[in-house]
Amino acid sequence: MALSAELLQRLHRIHRQLSDLRERQERAKKERMKIKSASAGTPWTDYTVTSGLSGKSYRVSMRGLSPGESYCSCPDYRTNTLGTCKHVMYALRRAKSTFSPAALRRPYRRQDVSVHTPGPT
Repeated sequence: MALSAELLQRLHRIHRQLSDLRERQERAKKERMKIKSASAGTPWTDYTVTSGLSGKSYRVSMRGLSPGESYCSCPDYRTNTLGTCKHVMYALRRAKSTFSPAALRRPYRRQDVSVHTPGPT
């Protein structure tokens, strides 16, 4: 049975995305990063994640466990279409080691309104 060109392209795209996710997961595990929580009592808050290599800091807004639920201000998150990055993965790993499974099952609840304005392009 021959696979259609469309299906082959789709499979290739999925394979590439999985490879990209694995690469970011490895970097999240191996790279030295510092993390600071805006609210230590909940996993669903904003974090500042600072790279030990570059010294650059990014804002990670943790809102859930699944890709696309959280946000990072880094350039990779904005362009990779994966819904995650090494900073989100790092913050999520720390949250999983800090909070109970019950706390992680509780959904994020917005407390107030926030507005994000993109910087100059």
